[in-house]
Amino acid sequence: MKLNGNVFNKFIQNIDSKQMIFREGDSGNQMFLIVEGEVEIRKKTTEKSTTTLATLKKGDFFGEMAMVERKPRSASAIAVTDCKLLALDQNAFMTLIEQNSDFAVRMIKVLATRLRRTNLLVEQVMGSDIEKQVFLGIGDYFSHTGSMTDLSANNGVMITVDDFAKWASRHLGIPESSIPNAIAGLIKRKVVHRVPGSDDDTHVFIEKRIILRMQ
Repeated sequence: MKLNGNVFNKFIQNIDSKQMIFREGDSGNQMFLIVEGEVEIRKKTTEKSTTTLATLKKGDFFGEMAMVERKPRSASAIAVTDCKLLALDQNAFMTLIEQNSDFAVRMIKVLATRLRRTNLLVEQVMGSDIEKQVFLGIGDYFSHTGSMTDLSANNGVMITVDDFAKWASRHLGIPESSIPNAIAGLIKRKVVHRVPGSDDDTHVFIEKRIILRMQ
């Protein structure tokens, strides 16, 4: 992707290693393109701990959905190394889309890929409407509460089904009594999994890669 030198210099930011770029819950008024360095996307699991959803490198975008939708950040971004970032607010983003065809094509490809991945995930849970609602509700639950436990050994995060059921009933209107059966259906489809060593469905885990695609 080629950018005019003046455009590049106007919006470039140099970020030190370990510096927070934005925090979960911040207003989403910018998106970022990594010119140099690596960035981690992290999500709260408790008040004192986080889990890493992805490590992004040169050429990757992040933060664009919160900027476009004008919603709070669903996760935090922190520099793993010294970074050079192209930071674009909504006006600059639209100007680049209009004036730089390479940038526009890359953005379309990135967003189309994310949409396609989300659609594929939804297709995995086509067993019933309630299973689809619960599956998508898990993503909302994670974004709004962060009430999950990091299972690093399984590259996933754990959900307490009773807590999720109460939350989904209050916030999404899903009948609390229907959620255990829906969770069992998702386990059969291998979208969510029983916690290793457990022989019941009171706690389940979902892979971080799936959570990231749902954000």
